[in-house]
Amino acid sequence: MYKALITSATLLFAASSAHATSVTLTFDGDACADGLCNSNREAISQDYGDIDGEVEVTYDASRVSDGLQPWIYWNLGYEELVDAAYGNSGSQGGTLLIEPLDGFEVSLVKMDIAPYADAPQTTGVTVTEVGGVEQTALAVDLLSVIESTEVDLSAFGPSTSGYLITIAPEFFNTGVDNIMFDVSRVDTTPAPVPLPPSALMMLAGVAGLGGLARRRRRKG
Repeated sequence: MYKALITSATLLFAASSAHATSVTLTFDGDACADGLCNSNREAISQDYGDIDGEVEVTYDASRVSDGLQPWIYWNLGYEELVDAAYGNSGSQGGTLLIEPLDGFEVSLVKMDIAPYADAPQTTGVTVTEVGGVEQTALAVDLLSVIESTEVDLSAFGPSTSGYLITIAPEFFNTGVDNIMFDVSRVDTTPAPVPLPPSALMMLAGVAGLGGLARRRRRKG
């Protein structure tokens, strides 16, 4: 199958509001560790997707090897995906860790996944919130993937601890692309505390006494 060289853009950032940024990992442009992704099999940079002071993104292309193994770039071949990322052969899956820094939170939106060269693959996507004793996970059923599939991740809302996305067990003949998440500043404005009924009655009494005093002064 013909595998063309990269021709397109870069990581997409879009300010969705004054306090939120939408990030899409498109794995093109300057996504590779050596700068521009000029050819297949180049390593994705561990800095790709980071926003200084707001969020850090960490890639691992193998669940069995020691240390971090970079995700790998591929231009064409994973169905309709253009500029996708995949993992090592025999890796038993790969992971993507999205961690907000102090004062920020992240929300997941979606991602695309597809097999290579029209060959059905058996794999799945698991999302786990990190940083707490009670972790939540969702297994997305993608058994026998035979075409490009959009995975809805919008159930994973704002988190100050971050999310771990796992593609397993097949991440060599399965590629991913267009991983989208939002980064927002945590709202630290304290909520107003309602007054108890007794305090409201006291304030009403003080107001009433003030009005009575004014009437007496006018009569005098």
